[in-house]
Amino acid sequence: MKYILPEEVTETMLVSSTVPLDDYTTWVAGDYTTGDEVRYDLSAYRAATTTTDRPDQGAKKDPKTWVRLGYVNRWRGLRDGPDSKTLRVGGVQYVIQAAETVTAVSVQGCDGFELELTMEDATAGVVYNETKKLLDYEVDNLYDYLFKPPSLMPDAVFEDLPPYRGAKITIEARGGDETQSASIGRFSMGIPVFLGDEEWGTTISGISGSVRERDGFQNLTIVPGRFIPVVNFRLVIDTPDLDRVRRALVAVADIPCPYIGDGEYSATNLFGTPADFRLTLPGVIYSYATLEIEGY
Repeated sequence: MKYILPEEVTETMLVSSTVPLDDYTTWVAGDYTTGDEVRYDLSAYRAATTTTDRPDQGAKKDPKTWVRLGYVNRWRGLRDGPDSKTLRVGGVQYVIQAAETVTAVSVQGCDGFELELTMEDATAGVVYNETKKLLDYEVDNLYDYLFKPPSLMPDAVFEDLPPYRGAKITIEARGGDETQSASIGRFSMGIPVFLGDEEWGTTISGISGSVRERDGFQNLTIVPGRFIPVVNFRLVIDTPDLDRVRRALVAVADIPCPYIGDGEYSATNLFGTPADFRLTLPGVIYSYATLEIEGY
């Protein structure tokens, strides 16, 4: 298994996007009243009172004069977790000028029909192009063929990009046609860091953010919340590689990254942070690691 230490996409690196910055009015100095919503920098804010404060400054006051709502639509797919999606009818496209070498791209939390990735070098031209389907139409019998709806495959990993430094990367999520929406939950690019070989015994679970309450008659009320995926990996690593693996895990202890497990099971791919890891040294040749990754 491995993780990708993401290269952060800055405003100067984002060459273009099909997602307009029109979901909020741009903030300008002046008077705002309670409930007004504006965009400042890459984030959206709502006025908590009548104010002339700049939104990012007002959000730090006590009491707050502005409340930060999150990133604007264009930047959710480049900054937030997979559940906070950049959405657009007709599809979402980012054209990004990488500053470093990129050999892997992870795209998670997608909705749509297909996802296309293109890498272009300034001298060599297009050096990579691949399209992955986001819908699974696999059926086992005639009944499934006639009645079974396709299942969504929201995550895709492109791991075989050629190592061109400073290449231009285009990622596009498309719906079935221009009238259908598509979204990207989280785009990450960088160089994979290998941790170890995944072995049988990895467990997949989750944390429910829903609130469940029963009244005096035991009637259940559920207030839906986020579901956070959790994967407990069991790894085999070469004992001489133990210190490198430890350093690699410490380096991203508080940095959300895409973790890529067994390529056959997409449930072992998630964007998150290590909740815990333990390294065991049973011998001089092989050692073991348990690594719990909690979704972001």
